[in-house]
Amino acid sequence: RLNSVRQLRWSDLDLDAGIITWRGEKQKNGQTRVTPMTDDARKTLKEERRTRAVIGDGWLFPSADGSDPVTREVFYNGWKAVRQTLDLPMVKAAFHAFRRSM
Repeated sequence: RLNSVRQLRWSDLDLDAGIITWRGEKQKNGQTRVTPMTDDARKTLKEERRTRAVIGDGWLFPSADGSDPVTREVFYNGWKAVRQTLDLPMVKAAFHAFRRSM
């Protein structure tokens, strides 16, 4: 789900173990779930954390002032632009796939 992805915090990622914890309070069914990351996702996220100089916790996809995650619209439109730029096929429930396969 788009909201599950956009509301990820750095503390939800264990970059050493390569896992993502999807916190129950942000999930439709209320259940916490843990999924492995691909090696590419892990490498990219480590570099992103280093580039942003993230210290402590915060939103993985922050709003402009960093107080909240980006809005649903901003997140979706950004994904749409990336998908079009990379000429990726339109996939129904694309954000479900992130939760299950990262």
